[in-house]
Amino acid sequence: MLQWVFSRENTLVTCELLQEGSRYLVRLLTHSGTMIVATFEAGLAAFQRHAALAAELRRSGWTLVAYR
Repeated sequence: MLQWVFSRENTLVTCELLQEGSRYLVRLLTHSGTMIVATFEAGLAAFQRHAALAAELRRSGWTLVAYR
């Protein structure tokens, strides 16, 4: 549903929102292979968590470089 890629120095991080059946997943992936996943039953809560993660990344100096 949403996939945003952030960059800081030479590091990339992807923040994704996916729907899997009736559940929603918010995933934070480093391009070195680390993944953190949060599962939500409600779409609104998942969208809010994705937005909060994206805002925190920007506050921490990450720059949005790609989205879909």
